Amino acid sequence: MSAATGYGKEPEPSTSSSVQWSQQCRHFEFHEILLATENFNESLVIGRGGFGKVYRGTFFNGSTTVIAAIKRLDLGSNQGAPEFWAEVEMLSKLRHCHLVSLFGYCNHEKEMILVYEYMPTGTLEDHLHKLGTPIPWLQRLKICIGTARGLDYLHTERCLYSDPKQRSTMAEVVVALMSVLTLQAKIDNSLQPAGRTVFGRMVIYSLPSIGQITRNASTGEGGSGKVLSGLGSAFVDSFNGYCEINRYKLEEVIGKGSSGVVCSAYDTHLGEKVAIKKITDIFEHVSVATSILREIKLLRLLHHPNIVEVKDILLPPPGREFKDIYLVFELEDSDLHKVIKANDNLTPEHHQFFLYQILRGLKYLHTAYVYHRDLKPKNILVSAHRKLKICDFGCARVSYNNQPTALFWTDYVGSRWYRAPELCGSFYSKHTPAIDIWSVGCIFAEILSRRPLFPGKNVLHQLDRITDLLGTPSYENIAKIKNEKARKYLSNMRKKKPIPFPQNFPNADPLALRLLERMIAFDPRDRPTVEEALSDPYFKNMASIDKEPSSQPISKLEFEFEKRSNTTKDLRKLIYREILEYHPIMLKEFLHGAEPTGFMYPSVADEFKKQFALLDEHDAKGTKVAPLERQQSSSLPR
Repeated sequence: MSAATGYGKEPEPSTSSSVQWSQQCRHFEFHEILLATENFNESLVIGRGGFGKVYRGTFFNGSTTVIAAIKRLDLGSNQGAPEFWAEVEMLSKLRHCHLVSLFGYCNHEKEMILVYEYMPTGTLEDHLHKLGTPIPWLQRLKICIGTARGLDYLHTERCLYSDPKQRSTMAEVVVALMSVLTLQAKIDNSLQPAGRTVFGRMVIYSLPSIGQITRNASTGEGGSGKVLSGLGSAFVDSFNGYCEINRYKLEEVIGKGSSGVVCSAYDTHLGEKVAIKKITDIFEHVSVATSILREIKLLRLLHHPNIVEVKDILLPPPGREFKDIYLVFELEDSDLHKVIKANDNLTPEHHQFFLYQILRGLKYLHTAYVYHRDLKPKNILVSAHRKLKICDFGCARVSYNNQPTALFWTDYVGSRWYRAPELCGSFYSKHTPAIDIWSVGCIFAEILSRRPLFPGKNVLHQLDRITDLLGTPSYENIAKIKNEKARKYLSNMRKKKPIPFPQNFPNADPLALRLLERMIAFDPRDRPTVEEALSDPYFKNMASIDKEPSSQPISKLEFEFEKRSNTTKDLRKLIYREILEYHPIMLKEFLHGAEPTGFMYPSVADEFKKQFALLDEHDAKGTKVAPLERQQSSSLPR
């Protein structure tokens, strides 16, 4: 299930939950669900699956506050009403200390929602694959036995845990547990035969239906020679030591920048390739640390198919030793800049599909009142299957009053080419959704023509390039330019007539050019919103805009730190706390006041630093360090 329904602290033998409702399973009104989840606030999402999302919700049961896991069925899910009511009917009858409890349900119009007991420490998978230390042997025994007792209750009560063809007898559960014990002998040489005897007696004592199990095993019923699928593999994992340094196998350097190095790597736990970005000396300047904190918060809170996903952040060393940060991203094959440069025969379908995906991701951002502020081809990743993902949120900001906000801008040349004219030469300026729309327009023009639209050498030259295409702006629009020098330059500029877009893009779709002309209008008020752009006739054959996902506004509490004057020490604590979101067990201990220790939760930062340095050195020399095979191409399938 989701992180909400995993195992937490050991339950009390006589109860199924630490909090009891007045009735075993109740019907919740939809307004109660909305109140508990803050209108399905994305910041409260604690799990996702094929069924939909799970939210952490807060209910008030008399004078008691109850935290629950609220599972909201996605309308597009394969699960429907029959599965929903079957789950309600079955779980409402079950109460056991090793089964998650169903508090209730809500069926409102098309909404189907289940309210579960909240397990604050996550799932078994979290414990096995997101910790920096092995789980103690005794705890592993308790996990195995607790799981087996829960299954024993289900099977004894004739409940179906899964499809009947896939269900295993309790004899198979015992076989799985015993198989795990054999594996453990390879890890812990101190395990003696007497230990197996004690363990076997513990299993027999713990399972009430052990007599039936023994009889079934002796007659061969249920195939006791097989190891329980799924559960058995989880038990095997639970007895394998875990350390992040063993999880990620670095391969090669795939990118360098002013902030650090990006290496491809292989995630041995998930069996997939990832990208690990090392950012060095993040606390050298308060502004840099603040930007990184803001970015990793946004990436944790934003979840969309067209926005890059942070899969993990490696645990740093505690205290002042914490200087670098290692972000684990999904690995994409290229970026849009390389794709445009390498493909001289992009089709009109490519043009349309690329723009649509960028706008989809941007719609999600803007409905969360997040403005990217640095959209350009290099900040859009591309997979081999032509999937686009917006990345690099270092300049992004959240607006809480939906009003333009004054923020600092740099005049970095790579970003200047995609910057709206109202920002030219302005180091402090307002940011609005129209700024991102202008950038997307510039990117789209580059997709159509395979060259930057406004490659200005400086601020004034940038204005020259813009007015060469769009014509001299009106006096009203010139007055909106914040920079006095730029405003004066435009006022004294000779009158220019706009160049018809078909002349500049001779082979482009006329509908594409009409939308492009709207997106790069000189006056920001004339530019479409992202919803209006997605509704443009250019996309008439694409999916309906109403079906494209939107986001809930991000909670103000997430960015309270921006209201304070933070020191380096403050930011180190805040970033460390943010990293713990990817290490749930440590997070729980941290929230309960436990001090992190390198002994209990060893960091792999030092070892990764050495490996990154080695790969960087070999990359500079043009040599490789035996990387795994990796498909890396800027070319697209036709």
